[in-house]
Amino acid sequence: SGHLEIRFDVSGEYKEYYDVYMIIEHMSPDGKPLSSVGMMRNITRDKRREVQLVEAKRSVEHIQHINQLILNNANSGLAFITPDFEVKWSNTQSMFPDKAVAKRYTEGVCCYRATYDNDAPCKGCAALQAMQQRQTVVRETKIEDINIRITASPVFDEADELQGVVLKFDDVTQEYEATR
Repeated sequence: SGHLEIRFDVSGEYKEYYDVYMIIEHMSPDGKPLSSVGMMRNITRDKRREVQLVEAKRSVEHIQHINQLILNNANSGLAFITPDFEVKWSNTQSMFPDKAVAKRYTEGVCCYRATYDNDAPCKGCAALQAMQQRQTVVRETKIEDINIRITASPVFDEADELQGVVLKFDDVTQEYEATR
């Protein structure tokens, strides 16, 4: 038995693709096939869809790459966390490269565990407040030696279901020092 994919080029413009399956029923004493049964199925439409999916995947990957470049070059630290406080994306490492907390604040970790090694959301958590109030919340805090302004904006889908929170981290240490 065997499987074969055959491609036909009709007049140099159009290709048809077929899956061909064959089973040899009888063999001669010297091992040559005497009879076989087979099936052929046109898979041209499937092949075209496959090409479209590959092209769409490349396009999405390119857009994601461009978005990543934009976000990594923003003047603020940015992160997206889910309603259960899992970090899904963060550029805090590029914004605060010499800070230990930024190195721990990576995709897949729990926000409050990465930041303060807590077992529950931090006291006065801007993300939790944004989720509960369903509106943007701004809060200032000190992490390591940096005064940070956190802006937490809830994200909702088309059905108005909470998907998570975008966190924006701005270093306001100089601003804070100037007002002292």
